[in-house]
Amino acid sequence: MRLSALIVTCLGATPALAQSDVQAWGGFLASGTVRGQLGVWAEGQIRVIDDIGHLGQRNLRLGLGWEPSPDLSIYGGYAVFRNTPVDDRASSTEHRTWQQLLVTLHSSPKLRLIGRTRTEQRWRENASGTSWRARQMLRGVMPLGKPGAPSAIVTSEVFFELADTRWGVRSGLDQVRTFAGVGIPLKPGLSTEIGYLNQTLIGRDRPGPNHIAQITLVARF
Repeated sequence: MRLSALIVTCLGATPALAQSDVQAWGGFLASGTVRGQLGVWAEGQIRVIDDIGHLGQRNLRLGLGWEPSPDLSIYGGYAVFRNTPVDDRASSTEHRTWQQLLVTLHSSPKLRLIGRTRTEQRWRENASGTSWRARQMLRGVMPLGKPGAPSAIVTSEVFFELADTRWGVRSGLDQVRTFAGVGIPLKPGLSTEIGYLNQTLIGRDRPGPNHIAQITLVARF
């Protein structure tokens, strides 16, 4: 928590972010098998935007999947996102169905490299049209000591919109998210990930990237 507070303080004190936004995202991720190879997925997050002064989004993602091995899983499910911009008149609720493939690309004592391909179908209440989106993430985990010690974590995720919609989505490269932080084991199967997330939005009115302090509680069973 001290590290998270330090990140928030540093971001808020940076003078060069006039066209950017400083945010804080906090959430949880729980996944694992419940019977044989049947897996469950639960993920939630809140996002505080506008220089960490306004609750801008709450979201929840649930799913079921198949985990034939620790290095491969296939999931799908439903998600709901409640968006409340600073201008509350533009508030909206978005519903999604989603599918993902999670694969371990490399595993050694010094580095674990994971690839995640996710697709989403998005609908916004009181608006017509379906947004089809593809997301590709690469995640590297590097232990900083013996088993049970913290790990350095670096991820990069690219978002592609595959179709235009009447509610503002434009096809093409949409955004890139890059995270750098540390994973801290709390007890077997439970850890927290704390760090900095850079969100670069492509073709938006606000060209500067968003600078985000992110903390996630991760449970694996």
